[in-house]
Amino acid sequence: MNKATVKELLQFIDDVEINGISLVALKDALMKQTHFSYEANEKELEAFFHFLLRLDLLKQSTAGIDLVPCAAVFVRSPHHSLLESLALLELTLKIPYYRECFFALCDDNEPMPLYEIRHYLKDDLLFDLFLDSSFYEQLGDTYRIQPNLLADIRLQIKEYEEQEVLLSTILCAHYADHLIFARSHSLSMRNEDLEMIDYPLRSEILRILPVKGIPKDREVTRGLQAFYKDTLFHEFDHRCPLCHAEIPHLLIASHIRPFRDCAHIYETIDYQNGILLCKNHDFLFDQGYFSFLENGQIIFSEALLKHDLSHYQLDPDYRLPIRYLTDVRKQFLAYHLNHIFNHEKE
Repeated sequence: MNKATVKELLQFIDDVEINGISLVALKDALMKQTHFSYEANEKELEAFFHFLLRLDLLKQSTAGIDLVPCAAVFVRSPHHSLLESLALLELTLKIPYYRECFFALCDDNEPMPLYEIRHYLKDDLLFDLFLDSSFYEQLGDTYRIQPNLLADIRLQIKEYEEQEVLLSTILCAHYADHLIFARSHSLSMRNEDLEMIDYPLRSEILRILPVKGIPKDREVTRGLQAFYKDTLFHEFDHRCPLCHAEIPHLLIASHIRPFRDCAHIYETIDYQNGILLCKNHDFLFDQGYFSFLENGQIIFSEALLKHDLSHYQLDPDYRLPIRYLTDVRKQFLAYHLNHIFNHEKE
């Protein structure tokens, strides 16, 4: 199965993921598709599903099958681009074996024959995908990782080693660069004087995205915001954590630091600057009627406390689950608490 077909199948999964489809139903749906440019046979589809499950690229929830964000980046990345190579690598990074393997390879980056690459990848489809990308540089009959990728690869691996990651900072920054600046580097920006959140990899973000501020024309960020929304849907299992609303059209990818206040384009795409909320809770959060403390405890304005909170489907004892309380998201929550929340709001 070639790379174009893999991307086409991944795109199909990404398109149907919120429709309550099961893994078995998905396999049947793929077998019945006739619009693909390449007709994969049953054996190849089985290998494709083995590839998805082995690399933990599918998340199953009550909403159906959910494709991991790095796979969506891989689908949308240009052929033989740096972005495609880094996204392809990230498909493997949930698996400790591949993190250790690629980290060791980066240390010496000695050229090796194809049979050695096939041996350590341990998957024929993965081998074919890497060979049909610009990840490796060919030196006669041997191959090595492209030297210009090494620094970013090390950072991707390190981030996955240190914490549970939905999408690496490096890949997210490169994707934002592709979405916003691939066609033009002369966009009119605003908020250049605002201070960016203190990201652990702030210097690397600014290396990839040196332009400060956010575009004055929000229309140019539509692709970026669509990806941001999809990533939050994935993280929050397609439901509002406060009221458990699951109807997609009732859910909003709510920025914690509002889009209008973001100091850098990266803050607008970073899922850690977001909470998936229903429309009612999104409005109340955006207007400062409630916020969250560092430990995830919800707090309310005086205006809300004058009413029965149950009428707004709000629980005074609610806390955001600890899995959402990353160090970066805590910084954004602190911003909301200090700049958006109004305890005395009427």
